[in-house]
Amino acid sequence: MGDEGRFSRRPAGSHPAASAPGAGHRYRQAGAEKSTGSAAGNPANQAAETTIPVAGPILKNIVMNMDKPSLENLLDAGNTAATDYLKEKGGAVVREALLPAITEELHLNGAVELYGKLLKAKETADQAAATAAGVQHEIETAQHQAAALQTVTQEQLGQYVAEQAMSGLFKKVADVELSIRETGNGDNILDMFKN
Repeated sequence: MGDEGRFSRRPAGSHPAASAPGAGHRYRQAGAEKSTGSAAGNPANQAAETTIPVAGPILKNIVMNMDKPSLENLLDAGNTAATDYLKEKGGAVVREALLPAITEELHLNGAVELYGKLLKAKETADQAAATAAGVQHEIETAQHQAAALQTVTQEQLGQYVAEQAMSGLFKKVADVELSIRETGNGDNILDMFKN
């Protein structure tokens, strides 16, 4: 049993196993539905949320392979220590695992094609703005849709969405970690990956 408001000090081998779907469920439970923009209406968000469970086994493996002094250091560290540790030790691996899955999902759900159309619409709108006042509405619409992605090329869309997904994942991990530390609900770090 863990100390109130802290992670369990159980030996690494005694932690319950977590599954990739459980990690995705915990991610959604932690507030993925509160993200900016509805996943149902945004193919990039859909791709990110669909592929997040890929990260669960990676993060679980990092925790399961921690030595006792490292685990104890996390217990006594700040509210984001576990999140910071997981991000440092697993961030690059998570990004590499997410990128192919996200890229495939972006192609399957039509996001890459849609994004290409948005970029072309923005280019067309920018050209039209110089010559016709009548296209002002189209310009504003295209600029609004492309504003968040102005520096991202069509070829970089997968990498961009993977970065955003990873950022969102670690934000949710941090929220769960803080909740566990503040409330004492959940007696170990693996609670973040349970169903």
